[in-house]
Amino acid sequence: LGAPTPSVTVVSPNGGELFNVGSSCNLTWVCANIASVRIEYSTNSGSSWNDVVPSAPALPSSYSWTLPNTPTTQAIVRVSDASNPGTTDVSNGAFIITTAPPATPTLALPANAATNQPITTPLSWNASSGAASYRLQVSASPTFSPLLLDDSTLTTTSRQVSSLANNTAYYWRINAKNSGGTSAYSATWSFITVLAPPATPTLAFPANAAT
Repeated sequence: LGAPTPSVTVVSPNGGELFNVGSSCNLTWVCANIASVRIEYSTNSGSSWNDVVPSAPALPSSYSWTLPNTPTTQAIVRVSDASNPGTTDVSNGAFIITTAPPATPTLALPANAATNQPITTPLSWNASSGAASYRLQVSASPTFSPLLLDDSTLTTTSRQVSSLANNTAYYWRINAKNSGGTSAYSATWSFITVLAPPATPTLAFPANAAT
C-alpha cells in the first residue's frame, strides 16, 4: 500500500464575506495526512500572494487572522501543505475587506448648556478614530430644523460659528465620515449667547448747546 494521500480544503472564508480592516477573521479548513499548513492571502484574486503564516499546525484546522489594512473586493485565501505546496486549496470566491466607519465623535467646547457665549463662538470636538472628515450642524431648534449651519467639509476638530443672535439658545452636533461609512451623530449640546448690549441713550432735555 502507498502512503496516505494528503489533502486540504478551505472552508472559510470561502467567498462573499465582508470584513473590516483590523478585525479578526477565523480561517478554517479541513485536511488529511498533513502535519502543518502554510496560509496565504491575496488582495487581487490570486495575482500575488502574502503570507498569513508560513507554518501552522494543521489541526485543529483553524487560525485567527487580523485583517490587513488593504481594502479590496478581491480577497481570497490559500491553504497549502507546508512541506508540499502542490497540495493546496483556494477560496471558492472572493471576499471583501473594507474600512470600518469611524467612531462617533464627542463634543468638547463650549460645555453643554454654557451661557454668555459670544455671538462669534468657536466650537470644538474630540478627534474620532478613523475619521477623514466631519459634518457640523448648528440650529436654533433642538430638532435641527431649520439649520443655521450644515458644514460637511471639515477635516479639523474645530469650527468658528459667526453671525449668531444675542440671548439665543443654539444646538449643535457632529458626525464623522470615511471611505467605510458615516458614524452616528454625537450627543446634541446647547449654548446660550450673551445678552444684547444696552442701546446707547439719547439726550432729550435740555437740547444740545441750549442757552
